Amino acid sequence: MGNDRKPRLTFEEVLLCIAGVLSFRSLIVVFICNFWGHFDASLRYPIVHDLDSFFALKQLFLVLLKTAGYLLGFREVTKNLGWAVLALLVNVCTVPIIWLTALPIGDVNSYHQKHDVLDEDLAIRIWCTLTVSTERAAAVARFKATARKALAGVAKAVPMLKPAALRIDPTLVRILKANSV
Repeated sequence: MGNDRKPRLTFEEVLLCIAGVLSFRSLIVVFICNFWGHFDASLRYPIVHDLDSFFALKQLFLVLLKTAGYLLGFREVTKNLGWAVLALLVNVCTVPIIWLTALPIGDVNSYHQKHDVLDEDLAIRIWCTLTVSTERAAAVARFKATARKALAGVAKAVPMLKPAALRIDPTLVRILKANSV
């Protein structure tokens, strides 16, 4: 839900700002709400959060903040009332309604399903990465591993980029050679 929805929402909001309908300050508030809310939810998927959890409270706060950002950031609301209502319905209300309807209310088994994702707020993750050296080292190692996999994938998909990939990371020789046989 969050992975495919967030970029489109932010793009629509940037277009509203470029068109002069939405203020830049409001765009910043909306972008923070999109990033912290939708991206955090997509990182925690498939964990189910109940309505009485901190996650639900945070999502409610972000929806209210985003609504306030829209209402206070729309220029000439009376002139752009249609845009304001449409933006609120599509860009603010849709994702929370989808989340509420997808909750397995009453299905106790789904709450205890095995999952391998970290159920920690994105702000806490970022804070720990910035302040704790071991967390920072682990984040750098994860980033390097992900970048290496992506580079190997690009080199496999586009063989003419293989020499450039090997210049960037010479240790990919073994991975790329094993795959070409």
